[in-house]
Amino acid sequence: MPPASRGLGQLLVLSRQVVSPPPRIGYAVVSRLKDNLARSRDAGRVSVAMIEALDVELGGSGGSNKERTRIGAIASVVPKGGRSMQVFCAEEGHVKAVLSALQASDYSLTPQLENGQSSSSSAGNAGANPLVITVPVPPVTAETRQQAAAEAKKAAEKAGLEVRNARGEAQKRFRKMELEKRVVVDELRKAHKGMEEVAKQGQDQVKAVLDAALKALARIIIISIVVVSIIVVSIIIVSITIFFSIIVVSIIVSITIFFSIIVVSITIFFSIIVVSIIVVSIIVVSIIVVSITIFGIIVVSIIVVSIIVVRSSSSLSIVVSINVASIIIISIIIVVFRIIIISIIIVVSIIIISIIIVVSIIIISIVIFFSIIIISIIISIIIISIIHY
Repeated sequence: MPPASRGLGQLLVLSRQVVSPPPRIGYAVVSRLKDNLARSRDAGRVSVAMIEALDVELGGSGGSNKERTRIGAIASVVPKGGRSMQVFCAEEGHVKAVLSALQASDYSLTPQLENGQSSSSSAGNAGANPLVITVPVPPVTAETRQQAAAEAKKAAEKAGLEVRNARGEAQKRFRKMELEKRVVVDELRKAHKGMEEVAKQGQDQVKAVLDAALKALARIIIISIVVVSIIVVSIIIVSITIFFSIIVVSIIVSITIFFSIIVVSITIFFSIIVVSIIVVSIIVVSIIVVSITIFGIIVVSIIVVSIIVVRSSSSLSIVVSINVASIIIISIIIVVFRIIIISIIIVVSIIIISIIIVVSIIIISIVIFFSIIIISIIISIIIISIIHY
């Protein structure tokens, strides 16, 4: 085969390695990028795949004796509930290395042996499996989501750099072949064009994968924000509803109690007034009856005395009779006036006492009304604080 044909054959082989696409530009770069971005799709949440992808060094302390592999190759990682994972090591000699790899990761992990220790100590509780490592999953925060987005961009930049480096290596090889005149110019141009197309495809694939990962991450962040917003709004609505419900109920209860007390007070007041009037009326009627009776007795006494005086025709007897009658009349008048004054005092006292009782009841009802309102507001604030906490 002529040298030009051999050079063209080598160029075609090289072009196929670039165009078909080769691992560094095509499938391998994009595949590695997808593996790296799979971590970011969980918005910073540590997953089984992320644990399995961690690098671990096995062997002695010497650099030549160490073997570098991934945790997924020497252990099984399974989720345990929603907040932790368990790593089942294949050999007891791997436990220390796996623990070190977990602790050295960027995921803020605190692995623990099944015996409760976080170090490589072999001492454990009876019945504990020395090959099992429990890994608590840290909660997802806004910082971890931002970190996941930053890691995704770094992974895409690294993949793009690999594509550019592969393109540069291909250009160097093309240039060398051109200087050695091992290919014709037309075929070399075709190879350059094919290489540029493959490099562009690689960059486009990297950009597409990154955009998809960032969109997925943005959707997760938006969903998280929406969920948190819904929860916050629901808590606010529930709090406001509880607050106003308690206020309304307390106002209704207070008004009911207030008006009930007012009605009772008015009833008591008028009852006292009616009773006072009845009592006073009975007293007055009794006084009138007694007065009439006494007056009748006096009149009869005067008539009797007059008859006696007329028969005796004694001036002394007449004077005595008149004096006695006068004294009796004056005494009766004094007694009647005293009874009337006492009755008036009793009536006025009863009215004053009833007014004092009614006013006191009204004041107490007002105090109770505002006390219930204040207590209701305090209870509402406490309940809302508890809900928000």
